[in-house]
Amino acid sequence: MMVALALALVPTSQGLAETIRFAVIGDYGSTAQSQSDGQDEKQVAEMVKGWKPSFIITVGDNNYECGDASTIVENIGNYYCDFIFNPGAPAGQLCTGRAADDKTNYFFPSLGNHDWYTPDAKPYLAYFTQLPGNKRYYDFVQGPIHIFALDSESKETCNSAADEEEGKPNKCNQPCTYEPDGGDKNSKQAQWLKDKLTGSQSPWKLAFFHRPPYSCKAKTTAEWMRWPFEKWGLSAVLSGHRHVYERIVRKKSPNFPYFINGVGGTELSKCKNKDEEQNLPPSKFDAISIDGQHGAMLVEASEDQINFQFYVIAAKGNKVKDTCRLTKTKHGQSLTCSQVNN
Repeated sequence: MMVALALALVPTSQGLAETIRFAVIGDYGSTAQSQSDGQDEKQVAEMVKGWKPSFIITVGDNNYECGDASTIVENIGNYYCDFIFNPGAPAGQLCTGRAADDKTNYFFPSLGNHDWYTPDAKPYLAYFTQLPGNKRYYDFVQGPIHIFALDSESKETCNSAADEEEGKPNKCNQPCTYEPDGGDKNSKQAQWLKDKLTGSQSPWKLAFFHRPPYSCKAKTTAEWMRWPFEKWGLSAVLSGHRHVYERIVRKKSPNFPYFINGVGGTELSKCKNKDEEQNLPPSKFDAISIDGQHGAMLVEASEDQINFQFYVIAAKGNKVKDTCRLTKTKHGQSLTCSQVNN
């Protein structure tokens, strides 16, 4: 089901006449398991709120460690309730704030493995009551962008290698559950996306989900999510799961970016040089990684451009570390990116 939301267009300082502004966070819901008392997640949330985004999307792992109902407010609501409209949520989980006052949801998550660690992701589905469609994968239109939330937790995640995250096994000891409509390019979910893209009239089309199709670390790469996104009409893909920031472009598709943004609050990891050379060889990929810092992405889109900016938390002020711009061309789109060394 396509849902058009009435959110304000926000002018920017980057020369775009009029844009929609939104934030992307990933692997953030970690206060319940955090050794830093949630300070990392809090700092990212404060930065994101300071941008005054029209809405927020998440690339999964909203509720560590096991997706329990008992931790969902501590991990999500305490930071982002102002964006969440969830009438009908279980007792003690109802959000109050701007979204509730407006009776409009401004928070659009995607499912991650930690959300599925409670069987059938029941606490997640009970908490986010106003998501479109079946709430596991869905779409909505905002300004010039048609946005698609996908569920990358396919049956392939139930083997031991895929179920590990950052070299650590699943500690939740729950039966493995996953997207019932499948997660590969031939699945019911993929056919839904293909059909939606065929009918979309929006200038830009973005997909976001948890497990990355490509990454510097092979164990956490979801090869089953290597759908023909560009061929089907998408403009870019956003994912998480890896607790780093990565920007990946296949050389045979130089104007189609994949972003990994898993640094919204949880324990961080690294991309090792040998892993990058092996899994993202320079002969096939243009790729960068930024690790060791928590952060989030700010995205601004007009009819003819999208700007992606990755910001990190810093003691002397938040800093932009990577920027990418997609520009409409006569035959499709053009991508220009620049890593900022500051």
